[in-house]
Amino acid sequence: MVSDKHGLKDQVAGKLKEVKGKLTNDKGEQVAGKVQKTFGKAKDKLQDVKEKMSEKTREAKYMHWLWVLIVGGVIGLAAGAITRRGGSMGVISNIIAGLVGSALGEAILGAWGPQVAGMAIIPSIVGAVILVLIVSLIFGIRPET
Repeated sequence: MVSDKHGLKDQVAGKLKEVKGKLTNDKGEQVAGKVQKTFGKAKDKLQDVKEKMSEKTREAKYMHWLWVLIVGGVIGLAAGAITRRGGSMGVISNIIAGLVGSALGEAILGAWGPQVAGMAIIPSIVGAVILVLIVSLIFGIRPET
């Protein structure tokens, strides 16, 4: 059985109606066949557009998450620099501090000010600073001199 995913069924049925109309000299059947065939082609084009949009949406989601990780890392780096405790933090720690700090800061202060990758910069940095200070207290990490 042929799938009607791309309008092939309508194209074939339309062509059959068109041929039947020509054989029986029925102009109405010919026009109906052409219309149905065109409808099948339109379904094809619509499906192609839908698939391309789905692919572009998927690519945009990946780019969004890449930006989230980059911005989270920069926020964690800024928090480490502000608290002077960032020397011992690696890239992964900066990203985690930035992302968790962003959630903490926006939960406490709200999402105001400029935003990048869905994170409000000022509350995110404040939250990351608070997080770095708390973690430093727990693990006994002293400020760098």
